[in-house]
Amino acid sequence: MNVSENRLESHPLSKRDNPKKLMGDKKVPMNEIPPVAAAHISCAFLDGALKYGFRNWRKDPIEVQTYIAAAMRHLEAWAEGEECAPDSGLHHLAHAGACICILLDAQANDVLIDNRVPGAFAKVLEQLKPWVVARRKKAEEDREKLASSNAAGSEENKR
Repeated sequence: MNVSENRLESHPLSKRDNPKKLMGDKKVPMNEIPPVAAAHISCAFLDGALKYGFRNWRKDPIEVQTYIAAAMRHLEAWAEGEECAPDSGLHHLAHAGACICILLDAQANDVLIDNRVPGAFAKVLEQLKPWVVARRKKAEEDREKLASSNAAGSEENKR
């Protein structure tokens, strides 16, 4: 049950058979995007609109790789501890989110130059799963052995 349903059930005037609700439940739930994320990403869009023009990517087709590279730069900067982009002062995640939104919009509006390079990334991830699981298990076993060894050594030192 999502938060909206929980609030609905607890409200004394709520009716599950309300025709407006029944029709609304069949539509895209535009209220599901967290407002904090929407606010940050909206500011990134405003920053872009002031620099390049409102929805400029719809006027001139854009290349996938340009926006993947930009999103990755913002994600990596944030992952390394930098919260905000120095040029705009906005959160790096807002800029990365805007890049992803632009890619979705450009693709839907047929203004996306698809210069993605096909590869085997998903296949390789699947192939590496068994190694990751086995390696984590061995590391856990090694930690347990070390802890047992340290505990045994502590007991001997007490004697």
